[in-house]
This record gives sequence, C-alpha cells and structure tokens, in this order.
Amino acid sequence: MLPPAARIALGVLLILAGTGAFITVLVTGINRTFSHLERMEVPGSRVLALDPGDYTVYWEVDTWSFLKRRPPTVDVKIVSKDGATSLDVQNQGLLKTRYSFGGKSGAATASFSATKRDDYNVVVHAPAGQTLPAGRVAIGPAMTFLHLLTLILSCMAILVAGLLPGILLIIKAVKGSGTGRP
Repeated sequence: MLPPAARIALGVLLILAGTGAFITVLVTGINRTFSHLERMEVPGSRVLALDPGDYTVYWEVDTWSFLKRRPPTVDVKIVSKDGATSLDVQNQGLLKTRYSFGGKSGAATASFSATKRDDYNVVVHAPAGQTLPAGRVAIGPAMTFLHLLTLILSCMAILVAGLLPGILLIIKAVKGSGTGRP
C-alpha cells in the first residue's frame, strides 16, 4: 500500500490528467467542427465537394462583437456542377447557431441538405436591392443536437474518470493518515 503522501500526489495527478483530457477533447471537438468550414467572399461563387448530410451556412466576420447583432440575410443558390440537381436552401429561423472561435464570429443564416456526394456550385450574394456589410459566408456540416450531446457527454465522462478516483484517493489518504493507519 502506498503511503498517504504518495496517494495524495497520485490523486492530484489523476485530477490534473482528467481535467487536461477534458479540456483537450472539448477544444478539439469544437475546433474540428468550426475549423473545417469552407469560406467564401460575398458576393461570390465556389465549387464545393459535399458529402451527403445536413449543412449550415454561417455569416462570418473577423470580430468578437458580431455576436450581439443579427446576421444579414444572404441569397444562397446551390446547384450540382453538372446542373442536374438544385439543393433547397432554407433561411434560419429565430434560433441561430452562433460561434466565436479563432478570432472569427459567425451566426447561422441558412441551411440545406445534400442527398448525394457531388461537386456543387455555390453562389452567394445579397438579396435584390440590398447590400451586405463586410464579411463572408462559411459553410460546414450542421452541428446537430446529437453531435453536441455526444461531445458534452464524452467530455463529462473523461472529467469524472479523472476527478472521482483522484478525489477518492485523496480522501482515503487523509482519513487513513488521521487514524494512524497507512
């Protein structure tokens, strides 16, 4: 059996390891979601290779204060490169996904679903008769509730896996040293 000081040190190491792993998994998960966004200037067009799935179009700027404002409405048209398939783009409702990461802030402005893997021509511009503030659009896979829940539960499990044994080791070491038992 380890002496109380060694159990306390091991407990602290477990707590630090669990906390470090929690932070690493959380930051990596968020980074994976928002760092792989495809960005394009507005007005503009770009060909994107999309896999089947749900996607979100974000209005993005290089400032943190943007989160307080409503994102502008943008006109987004998405057509397969061969022109055979046009995707239905829906404007976001009142609840908009927002992010601030890596010096960029964004808010969801539209969403769409790709049903097959293909190259798509994405055209983005201001609606007729309107101008857009400085910024760009960023397009990426939609962050679904299930994705967010999985990330949160994984992080919590990792945190508990480090904290609980660490705290128990420290408590047993302190209680054991007070009674004269090792």
